[in-house]
Amino acid sequence: MKHRFNMIGFVSILALFASTLAIPSGSATAASNSHSTSSAPSVMKIAWPEQATTLDPDRADSASTNNIWALLGGTLTNLSSNYTSVEPGLATSWTVSSNGLTWTFTLRSNLKFSNGQPLTATDVKATFDRERTDKVNPHIGDFAVWRDVVVKSPTEVVIELSKPQPSLPLILSGPYHAIIPAASVAKTASYRNPISDGPYKLQSLNPGGTR
Repeated sequence: MKHRFNMIGFVSILALFASTLAIPSGSATAASNSHSTSSAPSVMKIAWPEQATTLDPDRADSASTNNIWALLGGTLTNLSSNYTSVEPGLATSWTVSSNGLTWTFTLRSNLKFSNGQPLTATDVKATFDRERTDKVNPHIGDFAVWRDVVVKSPTEVVIELSKPQPSLPLILSGPYHAIIPAASVAKTASYRNPISDGPYKLQSLNPGGTR
């Protein structure tokens, strides 16, 4: 059975279809976007009163861009539905060393991007390395005490800090910290039609359009 949802827009209309390839089973997001028995994906149109000037999360300086990535992007951690706690996202779990300087995140097994490509710790490192070295990234302050990102295994990534950052799991739940494929993370053109690892995949974007 097909489901179609329409929200009459002001400025931008975004059409997406469900893509749960990298969504954790049992999460609130996965439960609300579970696979349908229909061969065709559901389509949802969403409008925001503010135009998204870019889909590059490193240039995400508007609410619209962040709202879009909240749908398209998978993050290591997620906020709970009532915003009171941090839950597993692409990572099933994480640990921190006794001195607070080393965080190890364990990814879920068999994660994939919307194009079918595996999502591994290499993609996590590439995403964070770009974010923390991009001087025009409006969120670069989140990485002020980061020393390095190390791939321990295909499903384990280690974040090394110069000072403790107790809020790290909360910080990484931000939609602008969505994981991008390593092969395309530095290619500006790739953000015109970004590869998804979240609950939806971009079908079309109509900046300045109407219903």
